Amino acid sequence: VSEEGVTFRSHIDGSEHIFTPEKVIEIQRAIGADFVMPLDHLVGWPADRLVAAEAAERTWRWVLRGRDAFEAGEPLYGHEQVLVPILQGSFFRDLRREQAEKMAGLDALAYAVGGLTVGEESEQTREAIEISLGPLPEDRPRYAMGVGTPDDLLAAVALGVDLFDCVVPTRNGRNATLFTFQGRINIRNARFARDERPVDESCPCPLCTTYSRAYLRHLFMAGELLALKLGSAHNLCTYFRLLDEARERIRAGTFHPWAETAGRRMNSRAEEDA
Repeated sequence: VSEEGVTFRSHIDGSEHIFTPEKVIEIQRAIGADFVMPLDHLVGWPADRLVAAEAAERTWRWVLRGRDAFEAGEPLYGHEQVLVPILQGSFFRDLRREQAEKMAGLDALAYAVGGLTVGEESEQTREAIEISLGPLPEDRPRYAMGVGTPDDLLAAVALGVDLFDCVVPTRNGRNATLFTFQGRINIRNARFARDERPVDESCPCPLCTTYSRAYLRHLFMAGELLALKLGSAHNLCTYFRLLDEARERIRAGTFHPWAETAGRRMNSRAEEDA
């Protein structure tokens, strides 16, 4: 990582390739991305404060370079593209607040909170999100990058987050851990070997409407790739259903009492899997 950009080495031939803030925008223009993300400098946790401050300031400079490159070009495929600046600052309150205030001044159509789920505790994640969102306009979409587990998702929604991306549902699905509204189950457990019920009787996904727990367990034990696809599809469907219900609860004014238990229950081990 340098001020110019980030250099990667090819795993195929060992050649080096530099991705600058301008190049990243050019690539996303070329692939027709709806949300165009500028290059940012991510640091893990724990982190030295000086390192975190340097990364946050570099991210700010890269955002400005990315914005200039974005404004100098046009969409290539006839649909609108939106630049979404990313703010860093690690888990230092003053750095987060400072970066959020500067990003808010860009008057962007959406904002991303980066530097999350990099080794910190859930409480730190939530505090960083809350501090980051404070200066950002409430009428623009706010995106929490890398969040998260069901309980972290609902906690972020309560703070005002609108968008998420995370490997949790698909990574767990590929490893035989399935989310239900009653908790997580590990379908490899022997107790499911002759269980003819669906994973979740209320779920409309291809797994739950077609196959039994016993059959899915067989697929995992046999190393069949179909197991990975079905597990991922189920977990994604469950996440979509969770957020669908969150929207309904917000409209009904019952979100907060529901969210306090719903996410925690989904993220815990189901009683039948104990």
